[in-house]
Amino acid sequence: MEVTVDDISFALRDEAIKQLYEFEKDMLKVEFKVIRDEQLKVKRLWLKQREQETTSNPDPWNWRVKYFH
Repeated sequence: MEVTVDDISFALRDEAIKQLYEFEKDMLKVEFKVIRDEQLKVKRLWLKQREQETTSNPDPWNWRVKYFH
């Protein structure tokens, strides 16, 4: 069987598509990790702030202490 230029171009195109797919998949994994890490950071900061509020104000349901002092 003789290999033609079209066969080579299709093979190169298929390989390029495969590499692009792998690259996009890797980038999505990185993006997911960045978003997840950012969400965890926000949750940790929120929990830390909440913990500070509850330790400075033993009764967190007493909203008057928080807003009128």
